[in-house]
Amino acid sequence: MIPASASMTNRIIVFTSIFTIAAIALLAWFLIAQFRDNAFSAFSSVQQAHLFNLLGEVDVDDRGRLTGRPRLGDSRFDEEDSGWYWQATIIDSEERSVLRSTSLKEARIARVALSELPFDAAFQRAYILPDTNGILIRVVETEFEVGETAIRLQTTANFSQFQATIAAVRRDIVAALTAFGIGLLVLNALLIRVGLRPLAAAREQLVEVQNGKKTRLEGQYPAEIAPLAGEINSLIENNKRVVERARTQVGNLAHALKTPIAVLRNESDASEVPGPLVREQTEEMNNYVQNYLKRAQIAAQTGGAVFRSDALAVTEKLIRVMRKLNPDKEFEFVREGEGTITFAGEQSDLEEILGNLFENAAKWSKSRVRCEIAIESVGSEFFAIEVEDDGPGIPQNMREAALKRGKRLDEAVPGTGLGLSIVADTVEAYRGKLSLEASKWDGLKVAIELPLSP
Repeated sequence: MIPASASMTNRIIVFTSIFTIAAIALLAWFLIAQFRDNAFSAFSSVQQAHLFNLLGEVDVDDRGRLTGRPRLGDSRFDEEDSGWYWQATIIDSEERSVLRSTSLKEARIARVALSELPFDAAFQRAYILPDTNGILIRVVETEFEVGETAIRLQTTANFSQFQATIAAVRRDIVAALTAFGIGLLVLNALLIRVGLRPLAAAREQLVEVQNGKKTRLEGQYPAEIAPLAGEINSLIENNKRVVERARTQVGNLAHALKTPIAVLRNESDASEVPGPLVREQTEEMNNYVQNYLKRAQIAAQTGGAVFRSDALAVTEKLIRVMRKLNPDKEFEFVREGEGTITFAGEQSDLEEILGNLFENAAKWSKSRVRCEIAIESVGSEFFAIEVEDDGPGIPQNMREAALKRGKRLDEAVPGTGLGLSIVADTVEAYRGKLSLEASKWDGLKVAIELPLSP
């Protein structure tokens, strides 16, 4: 077992080495088996040919004796004790007439009893046994009749020599594949180490980041780990942004609260009972505090891969709520394209963006509100949301002012003037875009872009 703490490089090398060794061993077994089977088939075919040649060269004369001078075309039948023999015998009680090869000299080929190995359907049989010199020979035997005379034919081949040839080839195959396997294992280890070198470089740079020597991962990375390096850099940058933004927001909050606190102090000094001005300034202070706290929370959530939410589900839920709260208004929802749209952020932030937009549209519209959501293009990092109504709209020269915190364009309509400002701040925190345009009904259209989760 490989320990869980082992490096990825060592794990891959071990697993691929095991697979390579098993594959080479299987290949060696297959090659040896194939060679042995093919060699034995050729070996057997040669013996069969010798037997047929012998059958055509042997006859019986008028006195019932064997005649013929068989020449089987193989010089090994002339070499003494070569293991290559042939023999023809008249079958009777004395087996008195015999023809044999020169290599057999005066000896005879031994036989296996028919009770142990009978003839096959072609009236042949083959068996292996040692000759008088201890050499293993393979005997092929058949019997046939010429007139009323029964003749037995036997040819042999040196099976010990055949086995030695197979063993030599086996050694050569094993040696060749062993050398090939060792080279392959070394090459495999080198390729894996070279291929995974970017991971080692990223690990070293992470250590330097942790030690404060670097502020981000540098260099080019393969496509497989480039998103990981980018996400790490995003987290590093996000952490820096959070710290810097926290400092800025604290300063902004202190500055924003200075005037309301001064007014509160003066009003408290001038009047024994706090009046409406005190309550108004207190509410404004509370709005500032909540807004800055919200922006700090968003800053801590953007740029990472933890917060994800289904934009379509959130939009549909809010549309249903707005239809119930505003039965006299028509809320239309349009989804362009297919598939899911996942917002790279927290669901509560998306709900706040859409909730403010829907509430603002419902407040100012005459009878219609339309929401459209779509992915801008294939491979895009953002998706678009448009909310438009058929209300009076906002003149172009006043649209920038409408996005300022607490700015109310119409004091007669209830509200804090924070809706579009909160939307703008939240979209900006997610590095999105917001624009105010005229709707197709001459009302207001708010178009935003938000990050899309890959």
